[in-house]
Amino acid sequence: MKGSEDLKKHGATVLTQLGKILKQKGNHESELKPLAQTHATKHKIPVKYLEFISEVIIKVLLKHAADFGADSQAAMKKALELFRNDMASKYKEFGFQG
Repeated sequence: MKGSEDLKKHGATVLTQLGKILKQKGNHESELKPLAQTHATKHKIPVKYLEFISEVIIKVLLKHAADFGADSQAAMKKALELFRNDMASKYKEFGFQG
């Protein structure tokens, strides 16, 4: 998987979109709704997968603790939790219990 260009491309897409949402600092309805809709109705991505990706992001931050201290890690963990909760809420609006 390390050499997979498709996986690298998708990873870049995920991080770019997540960055856009996090930069909105909670005012992310316009960014989140279409993302939730495609993930709920087209891709059928369960919330547990969003939890898994969030955990991976936190583990990466832990590996770079010199650049991302405890406060940064805690803030990211909280932001990712809010993101997942908002995605789960939108999923329900689209009839997906994922």
